[in-house]
Amino acid sequence: MTGPDIRRAVLANFPAGTVFANAAEGAGALDATAPHVLLEGLDDIDDPRAFLAAVRERMPHARLFALVANAAHLPALGAFYAGVAPAAAHPLVHAEIEPLFRSGGWQTTAITPIVDGALPPPEAAPVEINAGAIIFQIVDAAMLERARNAAFFVVADPR
Repeated sequence: MTGPDIRRAVLANFPAGTVFANAAEGAGALDATAPHVLLEGLDDIDDPRAFLAAVRERMPHARLFALVANAAHLPALGAFYAGVAPAAAHPLVHAEIEPLFRSGGWQTTAITPIVDGALPPPEAAPVEINAGAIIFQIVDAAMLERARNAAFFVVADPR
């Protein structure tokens, strides 16, 4: 799950009156006439594809903005190894986002990483990062870049 700091930063960029939905509340709670919706929590539901399809059906003309937690984020992985589940149902990685949205009836127009600035930049690799009870040894810049993303901000339009 994304934390309150990321949520506040994302919400600060939307005008007053933006519809905000948590996936746990269900698609039926959404205002079908809203021009756009900001969604969070896809990784906490059992069937995110079905949920996206339900939102698409309920809001056929809306633009979808989604805040998606990154399952490959090092602090999330550290918490997982410490026994904390990163999501109730299915944590997501970058490669899963576009196919998931497409299967739910959405065309992604942007997937923007939200970087955890507390982690070293990709060019610092190789590096060891302590994440709780585990130490990750990151040997290349590409891996460190993927693991620094706390979340992704997804923009999608109906297909």
